[in-house]
Amino acid sequence: THLQIRLPALVCFKKGALTARASALEAVGGAEDFDEDRCKRWLGKCGMLEGYEAPGIHSDEEEEEGEDAPCPTCGRTYKHEHIRAVYTSKYTEHDDSDSDG
Repeated sequence: THLQIRLPALVCFKKGALTARASALEAVGGAEDFDEDRCKRWLGKCGMLEGYEAPGIHSDEEEEEGEDAPCPTCGRTYKHEHIRAVYTSKYTEHDDSDSDG
């Protein structure tokens, strides 16, 4: 079975199983109108962000020590994860030899 979805797309996997999918245009506004908060809400609803709380919902628990420390990768000061995109390529060694001249 093949996954059919408009590209660009967001897909979420847990333990190798597809758990959520959406057109990036619908979920986060696409490349031109990307909305980070909208993306976080969508990923949070899908259960992809550990410790994510929807805006406006605050726990009564005390904040963990160091929670406001800046992320060494991006500088954000809230709990989050960095997600890398998955790309495929049709590059082969044969293609490289043709470009040598």
